[in-house]
Amino acid sequence: MLQNVSLRDPRVEEAVALWAETGLPVVSHCGVNSYYPDDSPEAATQNPAYGNLEDFMYLVERLPQVKFIAAHAGGLTGGEAETLAAHLGGAENLWVDTTFRSAEEMRMLVELFGEDRVLFGVDRPFGGTRAAVKTAFEASGRARSCPRRSCTRIWRSSSAWPSEARAHLPPEVRGKVLPYATSPR
Repeated sequence: MLQNVSLRDPRVEEAVALWAETGLPVVSHCGVNSYYPDDSPEAATQNPAYGNLEDFMYLVERLPQVKFIAAHAGGLTGGEAETLAAHLGGAENLWVDTTFRSAEEMRMLVELFGEDRVLFGVDRPFGGTRAAVKTAFEASGRARSCPRRSCTRIWRSSSAWPSEARAHLPPEVRGKVLPYATSPR
């Protein structure tokens, strides 16, 4: 979406198939929406249509050896999670995340995909960790708030991931992965 390339582009399939050698999942933004206002300089770098759920499902089906995570559980405009579950529910290579989902929607995702296929998500910098953790606790029925130490620990571990991921790549793959793809932010 932000790279201005369709998920059906053969270059995407080739890159994702190569990434599969790492054993790490591919997170794909799902949902047809814009990140940037039309008058911003970054607007030209996006094509909201490339967040199309059908294109994501196509890629998941084409590459069963790749672990995929559907950001936003397929999208946020309505019905995407249900569509994803109807077409790919039970797929061994698919997980969904809870970014920008309410507690009620999180419970629905567990019903649709199973608790082992629903991952906690935040979508930083657009979403806040504390609010997302609080909503996840509410969805689980365990608590109504996020203890400060827990939220801080979650944030620190999630922000360290990119640099750690590169260290675990096989040497023959490490040299092929673009530096910006795994550099710390």
